[in-house]
Amino acid sequence: MDAYRFGVTYLLTHSGLSLSEKSFLIEVATQAYLNDESRKTVVNGNFQAVVNVGDYATFGGISGVQFDVSLDHNKFGKVNLRFLVHEHSLQNVVADA
Repeated sequence: MDAYRFGVTYLLTHSGLSLSEKSFLIEVATQAYLNDESRKTVVNGNFQAVVNVGDYATFGGISGVQFDVSLDHNKFGKVNLRFLVHEHSLQNVVADA
């Protein structure tokens, strides 16, 4: 029986960041979370960032793990991002016929 984990990400960020930069940061934060790291520093061609894996938080009716990212972007200077991942899991269950 396989189990699947997935999450829905709600992102609050600088509108000037490209989709690939945002996706890269979400990927790095997710890897840090899955590896039980509380902090990770990353360097990209356009920025240097510190990703902090936070605690469980609630924004309105949505809850999950909160991530805070502080980065120094070559074009925009200091930028802060915050996002929340609402995690789900499913099990692949096959009923006996």
